[in-house]
Amino acid sequence: MSVQSIEGACRTACEAIGVDYKSVPADGAWHRADLADDHRGKNDAVIKIFTDRQGGLVENHKSGERQTFFVNDSRGGSGEPISQAERERIQREQQRRQAEQQRKQDKAAGKARTIWQTVKPAPPDHPYLARKQIKPHGLREGRWERSIETGPGKFKKIVVENCLILPM
Repeated sequence: MSVQSIEGACRTACEAIGVDYKSVPADGAWHRADLADDHRGKNDAVIKIFTDRQGGLVENHKSGERQTFFVNDSRGGSGEPISQAERERIQREQQRRQAEQQRKQDKAAGKARTIWQTVKPAPPDHPYLARKQIKPHGLREGRWERSIETGPGKFKKIVVENCLILPM
């Protein structure tokens, strides 16, 4: 069978493992998809198209199946080597994604460090520790605050007191 485009190859791979095909950008990132035969299977699959638009991956999380797909000479692809400009564009995109991932990780690490530094050591008589009959072993105790969206542009703050906090 000859596949003429990356979209066609992706569609074929999706059909092979029961994933609803949807068009996704060729950005090398995972994009959520639904299952074809399960109306409750929302976001139980992912699709990734590589930035060079020469291949990608499809995964069905429910069945555990993974399908790779490529566009090449034997499948009707162009077979032409990637230009230097395209290689540079791909490298810039990879660096941008890595920088974004690093920024997110640094932000999360800073938040975790702030939480850890502002809470006090957990007392041995903390209700959970007493119920489990265990010692604190370096745990800390503090407030857990979280905002949840209750509607479009509306948020509610939830505060839980006496939470056990541990570094991970």
